[in-house]
Amino acid sequence: MDRRLTGPSSGGGTALTRGLHRFCQHGCGRSEGAADFMMIWRQEGAGAQWRITRVLSYGHRAL
Repeated sequence: MDRRLTGPSSGGGTALTRGLHRFCQHGCGRSEGAADFMMIWRQEGAGAQWRITRVLSYGHRAL
C-alpha cells in the first residue's frame, strides 16, 4: 500500500509516503497489531537530499 505523491516544485518539493505497519512483541514471532502510517518528505532545492520532516502513525488496531 505504499504510495508517493509529489506536490508542486520550484527547485524543491514535498512528498508523502503512506503505508501499513505491523507490530509484534519481541520473541513471540507473530503480528499482534497494525496501524497506518504517513511520512512527509521535503526537498530544499534542486539536487538536495530528501529528508523526512514528520511521521504520523494512526488507526492502531489488534489483528
